[in-house]
Amino acid sequence: MRKNGGTNSHQLFDRRRRELFRKLLAGLAIAIAIVYSVITLPTHLESITVVRKDEGPADDDIAAADQSDHTTNTNTTYDYDSIYNSFGSHSSYMDRRLFNFTSFDNYTSSRVLRDGCPLTVVIADPRPPMSGYNHPIYYSLESLALYVPDACVVFQTASCQIIRRESRFSEPTNRQKVHIVAKTIYERSLPGFRRMMEHGQVRVNIIDTTKYGLQNCDSFGVGNNVFMSIRFWQDEFIDELDSDMVLTFQDDAVLCRSFDIDLWKQYAYVGGPWVPIWPISLTVGGVGCDNMRNLWQEWVPKCNGLTEYQSSESFAHFCEPGYGGYQGNGGLSLRTRKWMIEAIQRCPSEHSGLENFEEFNINEDVYFSTILNGLNATMPSALEASLFSVENLFPEQTVEDSSSIEQREIILAAIQKLWGNETGTMLYDRMHREESYPTISSELHTIPLGFHKPWTVRDVLGDLQIQNECKMLKFIVTW
Repeated sequence: MRKNGGTNSHQLFDRRRRELFRKLLAGLAIAIAIVYSVITLPTHLESITVVRKDEGPADDDIAAADQSDHTTNTNTTYDYDSIYNSFGSHSSYMDRRLFNFTSFDNYTSSRVLRDGCPLTVVIADPRPPMSGYNHPIYYSLESLALYVPDACVVFQTASCQIIRRESRFSEPTNRQKVHIVAKTIYERSLPGFRRMMEHGQVRVNIIDTTKYGLQNCDSFGVGNNVFMSIRFWQDEFIDELDSDMVLTFQDDAVLCRSFDIDLWKQYAYVGGPWVPIWPISLTVGGVGCDNMRNLWQEWVPKCNGLTEYQSSESFAHFCEPGYGGYQGNGGLSLRTRKWMIEAIQRCPSEHSGLENFEEFNINEDVYFSTILNGLNATMPSALEASLFSVENLFPEQTVEDSSSIEQREIILAAIQKLWGNETGTMLYDRMHREESYPTISSELHTIPLGFHKPWTVRDVLGDLQIQNECKMLKFIVTW
């Protein structure tokens, strides 16, 4: 009996040993396959070419690129129609280089490290890394590469979903979080924005949710908690490198053409004007000609060191002819950091991060526009603001009668001032020459430098004129 029992035990041991051996062989085969794919992947990726309209070779030395002075090649034009239509298989639409950059928590471009950023673009939104291939967000980002190719870009994000998904089992370090977000954005981006990343002009900053009183890191997307905090404007920028002039760029914004930032530096804040009358203007914080003045009169007692005189006498009247409405929308806006800090210090809100504050309960763009106008900061008129960005009002809608010769001259003068005399004159002439767009029956518009939420003016966006003047719009708005 003992002999039979010993034989059975020996057979069971033999079976388990063979089973373990088979599993080890299977694991070894998988490991060999993984090693082989890693070795051969660079060759495979280099065999996939970028869809471009020029015949120039792609830059193969990425490691050298982010240490050089080379900036995005604005002379390279990509065939975005082909890219857009080829996303059935996302790996075939462009060069799929290995993502092997070592750092995205700071800029690595030697030009930026030497000279600083001529303009800092802030994308304060968790959605880009969570959006799929061919999403409109990535065409919005591509417009930055096309029209402000020398700018620095900061992703101020707290994308927990993508970080949880990629890190899986362990809590990643802050640097690992930065790498996960940057890698995801790079893989989904179009060729121009990829080059900005390759050249060291893009960094990722993971927002501290407790610092800004966010309920959770996936809730970061509403700018009030962050933008209305003095800590954001003081702590989240690199003083020696980031510019004082900041372009805030939400995921539903788009640039239409390049611009000279020096022509706009005179202003504390530039955002698209709102309509003079809206039904919600009857509510606190709503939009309307006189509502900003009313808000300012209400806020003065809550602000630091302001007098009753400043509550009315120093505040512009936005219903006067030539204003059209007040500005400015924050989704695509230019701001100077020093004036953001000044506004928060003078009228701190519950999000300010300061000890003495008041509850304003209002969107950050209305908050800043109101305070800066009250503090007599240099602000553009509605016409001037609409030449930069449009959400509701085109430039012709900010003047009394855009068909009159006098008003056309006013518009042209503003264009020459802010777009450059020669460039502005050429663009205005092209946009308003009927022979340029003979098939358009509707009114010709002056197309701004960019749009925020362009579908809000959907009734005119289908025009051939606007599609020609703003090349990336058709990939963002579906008619």
